[in-house]
Amino acid sequence: MRDWTAAATLIVLLGVLESPRPASAVGGPDNAGCYRFSDTIAPLDAYAPTYSFVDISQTGTLLVLRDDEESAALPLGFTFNYYGISNSQVFVSSNGFITFGGEGSAPTGQTPLPSPGCPNVDVAGLWADLDPSSFGAIYYQTLGTAPNRRFIVEFDRVPLFTGNPKTTWEIILYESRHEIQVQYSSAGSGVQTAAAGIENADGTVGVGWRFGNPTSPFTLTNTAVRYFAVGGGDTDGDGVADCIDNCRSIRNPDQADTDHDGIGNACDTCQDSDGDGFGDPGFPANTCPLDNCPNVYNPSQVDSDHDGVGDACDGGSVPAGPEFQVNTYTTGVQGYPQAVAADATGNFVVVWSGSGNGDGYPSTGIFGQRYDSTGTRQGTEFAVNTYKTGYQDNPRVARSPGGNFLVVWDGAGPGDAAGVFGQRYDSAGTPQGSEFRVNTYTTGVQQTPAVAVDGLGNFKVVWAGPGATDSAGIFGQRYSSAGAPQGGEFRVNTYTTGVQGSPAVAADGAGNFVVVWHSAAQDGSGYGIFGQRYDSAGTPRGGCNAGEFRVNTTTASNQTHPAVAADGAGDFVVVWEGAGAGDGAGIFGQRYSSSGTPQGSEFLVNSFTANPQKDAAVAMNSDGTFLVAWDGPGQEACIGTEVFGQRFGAQGGRLASEFRVNSYIIEDQGRPAVAAAAGKFVVAWDSYGQDGNYQGVFAQRFGLCGNHQVDPGEQCDGTSCCTSTCTCNTGATCGSGCGLHCQLSGSTCLCQ
Repeated sequence: MRDWTAAATLIVLLGVLESPRPASAVGGPDNAGCYRFSDTIAPLDAYAPTYSFVDISQTGTLLVLRDDEESAALPLGFTFNYYGISNSQVFVSSNGFITFGGEGSAPTGQTPLPSPGCPNVDVAGLWADLDPSSFGAIYYQTLGTAPNRRFIVEFDRVPLFTGNPKTTWEIILYESRHEIQVQYSSAGSGVQTAAAGIENADGTVGVGWRFGNPTSPFTLTNTAVRYFAVGGGDTDGDGVADCIDNCRSIRNPDQADTDHDGIGNACDTCQDSDGDGFGDPGFPANTCPLDNCPNVYNPSQVDSDHDGVGDACDGGSVPAGPEFQVNTYTTGVQGYPQAVAADATGNFVVVWSGSGNGDGYPSTGIFGQRYDSTGTRQGTEFAVNTYKTGYQDNPRVARSPGGNFLVVWDGAGPGDAAGVFGQRYDSAGTPQGSEFRVNTYTTGVQQTPAVAVDGLGNFKVVWAGPGATDSAGIFGQRYSSAGAPQGGEFRVNTYTTGVQGSPAVAADGAGNFVVVWHSAAQDGSGYGIFGQRYDSAGTPRGGCNAGEFRVNTTTASNQTHPAVAADGAGDFVVVWEGAGAGDGAGIFGQRYSSSGTPQGSEFLVNSFTANPQKDAAVAMNSDGTFLVAWDGPGQEACIGTEVFGQRFGAQGGRLASEFRVNSYIIEDQGRPAVAAAAGKFVVAWDSYGQDGNYQGVFAQRFGLCGNHQVDPGEQCDGTSCCTSTCTCNTGATCGSGCGLHCQLSGSTCLCQ
């Protein structure tokens, strides 16, 4: 037997079996007979690498990562084939490993490789709890020319989270040989146990070892380890070993794989980007049936209206441009939470809490950024609160049809160390008056405000906290469009036993409004959702039946954190998180007419039910269509929290399928906010690590043009859409009297 050091015994993992490495043979193979490894520790074998450290600390690009963070996708500059998958990008974890799929940044290396658990590490050089923000650095660079390029990630004097030792080492990916080499200039795990090695995408195949423990620390100096594929020979002679070749029968040294299904283009007879078994258009070699919705997973291929477009794509929202970063100032935490509101023409404003110039953590402030209807920034990021002592948090915003907007938040401010405050703005973003306190009752903590605006520009603000007649209730205050209080502070909830919290509010065109909240024990089991309707004068609506009402039908367990949206006519929808029919921890909704009559029954919003879904948000267009957004673990393995959406018609029917809102899927994205205008939507959320410094605010606009369905605000929908005549994507003109629909059926343009 031989050791890397006396305290670091090298072990090869064959399935669940750990066995010491033979002293005079190449290490491995892995449990699929594909990858082996060799190193520079004597006695050397025939496959031993040469240690030659390539220092890129002066020429490479610096990665700004803190403890337990992962980078954005980094381009390799070439295609690297690994366990049969072609990769063009890599993600770097601050904890000493890289992945090809972006799997998060687990802090320790207690689990040896391979392991089916998360994250799927791919290549671990020194998987331990490292902290590059403590006077260490990580660099990356692609060197050389095709076909002999190298992608290098260097950890330069990166210490353990607990301090020493500092580690300097690098991972090198070779283009021509599809090999991996890890070079350790100086590395150790101190009192931690570290892991190293490689594994495939699902963690079932790999080779690796653990070293070090609290009583026997290890060190590595001037050592190299090489991982290379040898399994199965090279049948097609393209220089890629059969066990990692994505097309073994046809020579394809470039290993191109457009749909990333592990089958190279040269062998792939079903190019299928969404993985539903139906082929993408434009690939003559496809032998599988053509997909009627090639960008959305829809194995059923249902097409109810027989227009050639699958229901999964027909009627759904279409991203309008890529997702974008909202916050300009990136130091510290931005978001958590954020809010968004739009005017009648689609101009919108995003607000959030966080660190900013002159208002830094832990004394966070409120900030905002305006956009026009095309998503172009209007002005620069601005600070909302003028009172900067203490904290300001939980912002919400409402925007009138003409563009004026009101931002409200909780925290410290003039006249109250823990109250609700507001600031009005005109449509150009100019403050109207000064910051003002909303709550009249100042004893105790007033918090979690919500705000709505009616069609006349009048605002309604609600919040949770103690008041003159309830120690833990929901309270409100109405304002005119000029910011003048209308009446006094009022209590919303009638039932005052226990705790009422998490209020939300929506208003219609005439000034009527509805408030919803969650209430403890009122529905007989845990928390439930309740509401109260008001007319424009603040009088409870409903005549003899005027009073608060229960929203949720399912009462078992908890239903919490509601959101509400209304159209101009007063129809509204309430959504919430909790237990219900079909999901013990999902997003549910209930529609209501303008008279407060339930429309249909309680419904499940999310389609994917394997994991808890939470943080529901909703926005409704003038035609009654609405979009619900929420966050939760998605269907991709080892990915953190993501933001999802589902669009509904005015009658409550689903329009297309549940979809993921965020494009960036590293770490967590969550706490969405939604705004609607002119038939379109914008969703904002916070994302961990994406802005390069902890947490930032991001957004995505959604249009409807391009879904082969004429929607509100559109006269047509095709490659030439939203024009004065209804033109479908065949180029045929249907004329100006398109009615409700202009769709493509085969080669025929149908106007209905």
